[in-house]
Amino acid sequence: MRLSLYEMDRRHGLKVARQEGKKEAILQVTNLFINQQLPEEKIIANLKEAYGLTDEEAEQYYKRCLK
Repeated sequence: MRLSLYEMDRRHGLKVARQEGKKEAILQVTNLFINQQLPEEKIIANLKEAYGLTDEEAEQYYKRCLK
């Protein structure tokens, strides 16, 4: 089955929207953890477990929220 350009563009748009929504959710959760004064190690461990992030990705989200 071949997809039209419109359908391919629509699917790509939905994928991008889901990715952006996930990023925003991770940032909101990270800010919540920071506001609750959880230790950095606990925050990073929670992000890794909940979202399947690597150490580096979780640390990037954490540092981004500290700014």
